[in-house]
Amino acid sequence: MDARKQPILVETKTFILKEAIVDSDGESVWFITDSQNKNISFCVHCQFSGSIYISFFKGLHYNNDFVLEALKELLKILLEKYHIITINIYYKNKSLITLCKKIGFQKQHNVRHLYYLRSLK
Repeated sequence: MDARKQPILVETKTFILKEAIVDSDGESVWFITDSQNKNISFCVHCQFSGSIYISFFKGLHYNNDFVLEALKELLKILLEKYHIITINIYYKNKSLITLCKKIGFQKQHNVRHLYYLRSLK
């Protein structure tokens, strides 16, 4: 594994971002952990194309400010690598749509459920 492919670890007072490399093409899974209780809060799967998929665990309560702050920090890292990030969000997940719009995602015209990010707000 070369230096470019080393997993990234970011620790703040609020959260920990930990990358797990899935394959040599650049796919990875990021685990976002609460710094207080050390439990994994949610995961973000990143494909080499710049598409992300966010997985929230069933039955957990999510603080929107925590998710917003952690996603912004992660997306700063990902924007350096991909320049444009896309995410599919289905209409039933209105809270995720709201969070993504606060971060700076925009709706892709003529493509249902697709949002893209070029820069953070």
